[in-house]
Amino acid sequence: MEQQLWRGGAWEQPAQPVQPLILPEVKGRLRRSRHKGWIIFAISLGLIAAISIAAVFMPYMQLQVMLPGWEDAAQNNSEEDGETTIPRGGIGSDVRLELQPAGEQVLTPQEIYQQCGAAVVYIQARYPSGRGSAGSGVVMTEDGYIITNAHVITGTQQAQVVFQDNTVMEAVLVGAHADYDLAVLKVDGANLPCAQFASSADLRVGDAVVALGNPLGSRLRGTMTEGIVSAIDRSVDMDGVTMSLIQTTAALNPGNSGGALINDRGQVVGITTMKMMSRYDTIEGLGFAIPTRLAKTVVDQLIAGGEAKTPALGIIVMFDYAKYGGLCVTGVNKNSDAWAKGLRPDDVIVAVNGVPVTDDSVLVVAKEELGVGASLSLTVDRAGERLEFEIELMDAKLFEETEN
Repeated sequence: MEQQLWRGGAWEQPAQPVQPLILPEVKGRLRRSRHKGWIIFAISLGLIAAISIAAVFMPYMQLQVMLPGWEDAAQNNSEEDGETTIPRGGIGSDVRLELQPAGEQVLTPQEIYQQCGAAVVYIQARYPSGRGSAGSGVVMTEDGYIITNAHVITGTQQAQVVFQDNTVMEAVLVGAHADYDLAVLKVDGANLPCAQFASSADLRVGDAVVALGNPLGSRLRGTMTEGIVSAIDRSVDMDGVTMSLIQTTAALNPGNSGGALINDRGQVVGITTMKMMSRYDTIEGLGFAIPTRLAKTVVDQLIAGGEAKTPALGIIVMFDYAKYGGLCVTGVNKNSDAWAKGLRPDDVIVAVNGVPVTDDSVLVVAKEELGVGASLSLTVDRAGERLEFEIELMDAKLFEETEN
């Protein structure tokens, strides 16, 4: 195996070689159309009818978490769903994720890379079988708190962080929150290069952003791509959990998981997490990042106590503004405060904390910002009658079968 991650650029003469846990390199698979004559043509004619019919019933697009490894989905195994046994540490600190006001000076892409490049690290983790996982992380503090995606380290037993100068540090796990795909690692460092974070609430559609990370693993470490903010508070459902994410055109690929989405002031505004893919067509420029307003809520809880809770109302809703004029409640868990306060199926939520429900992200954003124990003010239409409810957010674990 190679003794360093790659040669060239800022790491041509690394301070020290990368020795432990060097993982197999990503082998990109570019698939091309090939012509094999009349045999394929005949087979295609025979299958086209069946495929056309089946396609009607198959999803055209799907969201894929950007798996940190390099294997095809068919090669992945159940280790990625197993228990994470990375040693724990760094819990109970009073460190919190600080979100700064948007900077005043617009930077060039070159200036952004110079300012932020060293704060985006390469994370390599190992499963019990010896298989590897590779992703990205963002250094939050000079003493070594690092934010990444939960799926980068899920099921692994060891994690290391590789810095821009090829320094390798063993990491402990502070905590992970699978629902929101966030994790915090800690290395024993001092005066480490760290990123500045800004509130994602200041973003606007059309804002210029760049993504920094390690697409396809170590050979393309420290890659920067540029784009714009395509949408704010885009509701995305992944594994039964709805998150409100930043949509961007900046190119994201496996290995970018846990990396940084950065505004044109050189401040991190999101943690890159997934992209849109299709089995039937080429899709470009549909990537997603966890906004810092949500990351702060989760990261602060993880550092303080090693775990974070997912806030839930204990209801199932359906959004069709043209039909309902809001969020139609289709189910209410009888153990929820929503049920206790009188919310019932067929009620239509038309406003959340005074904000009209014009899309399905309003409720999601409100839940994410407040957290468990806080209350939401819901304005409800019940057969033409307007009602007001104050409903407490509870831990989603109580409503695993019914939470939307």
